[in-house]
Amino acid sequence: MVCTAVSAEIMNAATVLPKNCQPVYPPDLRRAGIEGKVTVVAVVDEKGDVIEATVAKESEVEPWQFRYSAVVAVWQWKFRPAMRDGRPVKCRILCPLEFSLQGAGGH
Repeated sequence: MVCTAVSAEIMNAATVLPKNCQPVYPPDLRRAGIEGKVTVVAVVDEKGDVIEATVAKESEVEPWQFRYSAVVAVWQWKFRPAMRDGRPVKCRILCPLEFSLQGAGGH
């Protein structure tokens, strides 16, 4: 999972820690064979905690079940804080989550 910083002034963006959970693949969408991709905009504080998580505008066309599952997962994530001038800073990042029947995302 690679999340990218929204602001170019952050030299070392917040990075996702490896033990974070994947979003749950909604069972009704899995049965229907529906796949999707949701980008979550998250704000990560100086301690690496998510303090805000919303669906990016371009992902609003995805089924609500994917959007909900993606936001719920990101709220639980822990990050290595972004750094500026050697100090941890709050950072807005984009987190793309893929829901693929081939197992690339969601479980």
